[in-house]
Amino acid sequence: MRVILLLLILVLSACSLAYEDLSEVKALAAQKQYQEAITAMSKFSSNESKKYNSELHTLLAVQKLKDLERSQEDRYQEAITLLAEAIKLDPKNNKARTVYMLLMNLRSR
Repeated sequence: MRVILLLLILVLSACSLAYEDLSEVKALAAQKQYQEAITAMSKFSSNESKKYNSELHTLLAVQKLKDLERSQEDRYQEAITLLAEAIKLDPKNNKARTVYMLLMNLRSR
């Protein structure tokens, strides 16, 4: 009976360690504070959190592209760097891949 109880405790503790609470990160993202949300994501490592982190990188890249107070070259370079990281985190992130390829084509003209 003790062995079963110990196994149950072990399984439950492993499950609690696997859960990642992204509520703080999602609250930051809802306020469009993408850089802060990305910084907060550094402590998470599950596949779900990597996909969400990839989405945040993509949103930040688009936000940087819309900042018309900076030069076009600066905006493009920073966005390309963020999108490359987004693709690295989630190779299936089609939005990041599409915008990345668009920027690369625009830069080559």
